[in-house]
Amino acid sequence: MSEHIVRQTRQKDAIRDALNGCDEFISAQELHRKLEDRGEHIGLATVYRQLNALAEAGRALSLIHISEPTRLL
Repeated sequence: MSEHIVRQTRQKDAIRDALNGCDEFISAQELHRKLEDRGEHIGLATVYRQLNALAEAGRALSLIHISEPTRLL
């Protein structure tokens, strides 16, 4: 039986920290901009991947609206 080991990285920590600081739903683009404003240089694709992973793990909620980008909390 093999275990899937999830690596802890600075980027993952920064994304989770920024997301935890949000009081309302935020899009990946908004979260990326917030990270950039804090001096974190993380690619938008990385933000999307981490948010999707958090949503799949049940650690973030995903809100999909047809006319707006997906928002997460």
